[in-house]
Amino acid sequence: MIAAFKPIVFVAGRIIDDFEQSLSNIDDFQYLLNKNGWVVDNISPSQLELVRNTINISDSVEQIKDLLGEIKASKDNFDNLWVRILPIIQNTYQIIDNIRNISSGSFSFFPFNQPNFWTEFGTNLFDTFFSKYLKIESKVLFSVLFLSDIITETTFYPTGDKRIPYKKYKINWSQLGLLVTKPQNLIHAAYNWGDSSGLDYDKVLSKLNTVLNLYGGNAERILIDKPNHERFYLHNPQLSNFNIEQLNISVLQYWEPFINNYKELNLNIIPVPKNDLSQTIDGLALQLAKAGTYESSFMLSPSFYASIDSELDKSDYLLLKILPDSSQFLTNFTASNFNTEFNFTYLPQPSVLLFGTRATSRLEFM
Repeated sequence: MIAAFKPIVFVAGRIIDDFEQSLSNIDDFQYLLNKNGWVVDNISPSQLELVRNTINISDSVEQIKDLLGEIKASKDNFDNLWVRILPIIQNTYQIIDNIRNISSGSFSFFPFNQPNFWTEFGTNLFDTFFSKYLKIESKVLFSVLFLSDIITETTFYPTGDKRIPYKKYKINWSQLGLLVTKPQNLIHAAYNWGDSSGLDYDKVLSKLNTVLNLYGGNAERILIDKPNHERFYLHNPQLSNFNIEQLNISVLQYWEPFINNYKELNLNIIPVPKNDLSQTIDGLALQLAKAGTYESSFMLSPSFYASIDSELDKSDYLLLKILPDSSQFLTNFTASNFNTEFNFTYLPQPSVLLFGTRATSRLEFM
């Protein structure tokens, strides 16, 4: 149990180390500003020193570093260790959160003198640091918190001179307890799961896509394909004309170069209504879809060969529909296009003379 919490201490240490480094190096600080929506490339050493002195985190940083070193080597029991970890997180949060209270009037140079610069720059800065490091140090924990909407990601599109779009994370710390006690409440609140207003399927697909990309998965959102549109929406007058997307996840891809032999297996996540009368999208369908070709030849005898060439455009051999109050298998196997061609070749032995004489031109099977 103790070992499970030490990565959190490590993340807190990384945050404070990197933040201190950003205040000590012009290039690093300009990069930090860039990641927060400001294009700044002309900060002078004296300006950076003024910013560093205004933020003034040195004494607090040293205290936190000393405590971090003690905890990393600690063999305390869980209760004692947690009592020591919590102040680390709180102090680190407070140091960075205080940045938003700095007055722009303290500065005469861009961008620090801009109205609301420090408020915008400091808001959720700790949460953003913490979330980004979790993505590196503990992908599983980040994925759980992100999918349960405890960690949220927002893209901002600011206007004004030398502004660019940027992303920030926010951690809903007060919701952590629900993750253990009532996770179903988090899912309901995050995605309207089971709500009469319908499932927020766009958010579901977007978050799943983000997590899959984090693990290097090959996923893409596309308009729902024709067979699934006909299966779930064709007879629904309320939803049949909607441009609904599905998430396609490549599970397996295999091919052999230079021959017509490939196989692929996809997992598709499809937003679906409860029935043909539903006016909302209520659940999800999980579909395993297989496609591929197979080509091979066999020697049945020294003069007799057989070959097979098969092509399967699509096979929906497992489709599970999941709704807030029920689930059901919709099919075991369907194939939209399955073609198989058999060829047999006879090569007579010895060679057969077709015309002419062996002393003249001739065509032979060898």
